[in-house]
Amino acid sequence: MTEVISINNFKGGVSKTSSTAGIAYVLSEIKNKKVLVVDLDPQADVTDLLLKTYKENNETSLNEIMNSNDIESILDEKEDEILDLLLRKSTDVNENDLYHTLKEKKTLSEAIIELSENLAIVPSDFNMIGYPYLLEDLKLNRIDGAKYFNSFLEEVKENYDFILIDTPPTLSDFANSGIYSCDYSLIVVQTHVRSFNAVEKLISHLSAFRDLHGNDFDIVGLLPVMFKNQGKIDNFIIKLLKHVYGSYVFENKVMQRERVKYWDAIGIKNEDMHDSNVIGMYENIANELLERMRDHNG
Repeated sequence: MTEVISINNFKGGVSKTSSTAGIAYVLSEIKNKKVLVVDLDPQADVTDLLLKTYKENNETSLNEIMNSNDIESILDEKEDEILDLLLRKSTDVNENDLYHTLKEKKTLSEAIIELSENLAIVPSDFNMIGYPYLLEDLKLNRIDGAKYFNSFLEEVKENYDFILIDTPPTLSDFANSGIYSCDYSLIVVQTHVRSFNAVEKLISHLSAFRDLHGNDFDIVGLLPVMFKNQGKIDNFIIKLLKHVYGSYVFENKVMQRERVKYWDAIGIKNEDMHDSNVIGMYENIANELLERMRDHNG
């Protein structure tokens, strides 16, 4: 049975996209599961990260450039080529982007990009910013609008073991579409005071959303991210989260790692000890996620 997980938060810049990509990578490449990532965020960050991981352009290695002692000269010589790599669009790989698929009522399978034998993505692009206006043009109210994307997702669900939906850090038509389609909401929370304050607002929204729409999904847990072992605030927030939310808080955490930022530029790699350590971190998180879903299923 396919399990759909919406990755949610209410505050930007909290490693949500990296967590989505890391979990998807582990489930597909290490656990050998069929995984579909759906990018409902117009910023298209998870699309960008996974295309860099699997659709690499070998003409210029960003890794070599960043490790060069003469970066300025290389930038002068290859600026356009480097920008093309950093600003790669999904339409460079598949002209059927998500927005036009939904607008023209094509099948979702036409927008899917196969990344590897086990991993695929429904890519986003900045034109997804028009999605709320599309729902208005279709004269869909808030309740029916939240259901619209799910009608497309149902067509392809049976092809995958897991579907991970990356949503923007807002309470919006994008997030609501992901929430309506999911079996589980995974809440990503940075171990900072402002992110903690946002958790209760998001949980209240999820509860009201479930009551309004009558759909059956569970909060699978709160995943602490960007955690510093020696940070006083970080450790205080972890203790506060566990005091308030108890067993909903993941035991495993996304630690603050320079390698995660590195992956944003070059894609996920598994080439050295630093890569291996970060992948191991996401593997522990994925294992806990699977265990929590098994517990929910009885």
